[in-house]
Amino acid sequence: MYLLIDRASCETVVHTEPEGGKYRSIRSDAFGATVVIPGLGITWRPRSSSSASADPHPAHGHIRQ
Repeated sequence: MYLLIDRASCETVVHTEPEGGKYRSIRSDAFGATVVIPGLGITWRPRSSSSASADPHPAHGHIRQ
């Protein structure tokens, strides 16, 4: 699994299922979308704007396994 945070295109990209030096599955989502990392049972959900305003680190989200 390879997770890329692409600030230039404002998206997250999750590469999974490596085979022969390439990844068979690539999923990209815009910043703010829920990120699922298959096979590891990890889901990252950005905080809503209302809860993020009270957070001193607004880029942080919730990670669930």
